[in-house]
Amino acid sequence: MTENKNITRQAGALPYIITGEGIQVLLITTRRSGRWSIPKGIIDRGETAHDAARRECLEEAGVSGHLADETTGAYEYTKFNRTFHVTVFPLLIKTVHATYAEQHARQRRYFPIKTAIQNVKRKKLKKILKRFNREMSPGEKHREEKHAAHQ
Repeated sequence: MTENKNITRQAGALPYIITGEGIQVLLITTRRSGRWSIPKGIIDRGETAHDAARRECLEEAGVSGHLADETTGAYEYTKFNRTFHVTVFPLLIKTVHATYAEQHARQRRYFPIKTAIQNVKRKKLKKILKRFNREMSPGEKHREEKHAAHQ
């Protein structure tokens, strides 16, 4: 991506687990509107996108795990007259923390992937969830194997 001073770079995580019922995505509520979304935030100076995605997932959702090397997509949105570019990485949840930084400001809840797609409002985020669902469909489990191999 070309560097643009009018665009603020963010990183997000798509936290998930795989159960007997399939992929379960952990969504969190936004602080202002209470809508379902994913953990995301600004990439701090000296931080990589991966570092920021891990940090935001821990602070906002209280989970940690294996973050994929590859992104599952990116989207842009505008807020406060600024454009934000969010790069999203899947995170296979390994630990759910009982306490975390934003536990009193947000809800967190697991949803089957198709329900998660319905519950998020941003169309571009819906597309990322749909893409992730396709990537993780039977015969495409390579992404889960990559998680285990790189952590």
